[in-house]
Amino acid sequence: IVIPSTSFSAKQLLVSNEQALAYYQNNKEGFVQPEQVSVEYIKLSLANGKNDKTFVENRDKLANLSYMHPDSLDKAAKALNLPIQSSGFFSRAGGKNLLANPKIIDAAFTQDILQGNNSPVIDLNADTSIVLRIKQHKMAMIQPFSEVKEQILGVLQKKLATEKTQLIGEKLLAQLKANGSFSDSKKINNLNWQIINHTQHDSDKVQPVILNAVFNLSLSKKTGSTSVTGFSLPNGDYVLIKLIAVHDGTSENLATQQKAVYRKALA
Repeated sequence: IVIPSTSFSAKQLLVSNEQALAYYQNNKEGFVQPEQVSVEYIKLSLANGKNDKTFVENRDKLANLSYMHPDSLDKAAKALNLPIQSSGFFSRAGGKNLLANPKIIDAAFTQDILQGNNSPVIDLNADTSIVLRIKQHKMAMIQPFSEVKEQILGVLQKKLATEKTQLIGEKLLAQLKANGSFSDSKKINNLNWQIINHTQHDSDKVQPVILNAVFNLSLSKKTGSTSVTGFSLPNGDYVLIKLIAVHDGTSENLATQQKAVYRKALA
């Protein structure tokens, strides 16, 4: 049985502003916004240059003008009749589309460019070249509480849901160990046993963490000894497991080579 942590309503997961603020103050290192830049750039492509020769000539012109006027892209843009485009903010981890290109990221965060100079010509491929400069630069900083409040509320609500789910699971596990069953599970969460027969170590029908727990159980004739277990899953759900039967393996039909492999693994 898997008890989902998502079964609680918003009213059951109320978190106060005071709790959220306390979490923020105790975990500020987790809300550091990395250094970010936005750039403006001129993009020259073969489509702009009409043919290979014109493209090469325009690339040279772009390189010369952006070098001769390192504090602006205006001269190069006017001479080549190309627009100066702008990007949003991105960190050293990069952004989307053009801003995911390692050449763009490396150039934007070099010291010379951060100090306000134009970049050299960056050849993205044989048909596209770019010159960029920093538009805005944000140093690494701790994000204000107002910006991360909703994120914190989500974290705390998830934690609360996990705790509530665990309490329900542990209560049912205690009943399961004491009685071999429980009668009020349907009233609590409308839970039903999922029966899985003849499951092997390499089954893909069961989560690995559950499968490992099953194979660490041993069957006992005593009700509620080591044939049941329960624990929280990484996603906050709680799982209850009851071992019904163990079907021993046999080596009768194994080929000699397979037996040798198993012997080596067991050793």
